[in-house]
Amino acid sequence: MTSLRNRLTLSLSLLLLATGALLAFALQHFPRDLVEGYVLSRLEHDADLLYTQLRDAPDPEQVAVRAAGGTIYHLPLSGHYFRVTHAGSKLLSRSLWDTELGFAPGGDGVSRQPGPAGQKLLVYTRTYPGAGHPAAGDPGAGQPGAGQPGAGHPAAVEHAPPWIVEVAEDISEMDVAIAAFRRTLLGAGALALLLLAWTQRGLLVRGLAPLDEAVAACRRLERGESVPIATDAPAEVKPMLDAVNRLVRHQGSRLARIRHAAGNLSHALKTPLAALGQVADEAAEA
Repeated sequence: MTSLRNRLTLSLSLLLLATGALLAFALQHFPRDLVEGYVLSRLEHDADLLYTQLRDAPDPEQVAVRAAGGTIYHLPLSGHYFRVTHAGSKLLSRSLWDTELGFAPGGDGVSRQPGPAGQKLLVYTRTYPGAGHPAAGDPGAGQPGAGQPGAGHPAAVEHAPPWIVEVAEDISEMDVAIAAFRRTLLGAGALALLLLAWTQRGLLVRGLAPLDEAVAACRRLERGESVPIATDAPAEVKPMLDAVNRLVRHQGSRLARIRHAAGNLSHALKTPLAALGQVADEAAEA
């Protein structure tokens, strides 16, 4: 049978390896999802704000120049961009400068796309209904009763082209930070698991060390030596050590009785043996 100590060490090592693998798997997704969720909430807010400003504006292009609040969309290659597609035309943020987003508008949702200057962009795309003011060339626009049922204006609004709003943010630095955090945490976790395995191994060795003392005590009994052993041991091992000590005491008491009986016997036989020796000597002289 294999060593119980080795089996326990192997089981503990496998458990720690499984824990480390689970930690590594969690670190592959959790930090990135957490950061992307925070970035996505900002992109959703900017997309809604941008659509609200463009929807009813008489000149959407002028609105786009100062859209989304703040100057972050004005600075060239700031890492914050938007593109609005409506009725075949595109409105771009000034932060794109003379570049164009290198991907075609896709369906609603979130995606990762390459950006200008080697940036990695998290892109939020949403299609908004095209409503707010009559489309250009609407025959009902500006006519009496244009807002009444049956006029041309409601039909024009109903069939107005949608607004496709794409808002993007550079997450290259976040990816670098997440990778560094993941490496640091994995390294610290691996070191902690190794330290835990080493500590558990040491505790296991020290906890089972009294068993070696019990084996040595049994071997001394075979040689006729009865020396008690210390019982300072874990609760799981202490009952066996107490049993070994009881056996040592019993065997010691038994050996003492045997020695005492042997001493009495030798003392009792000394006089008769001396007399027999004397008789033998006298018989030999005769």
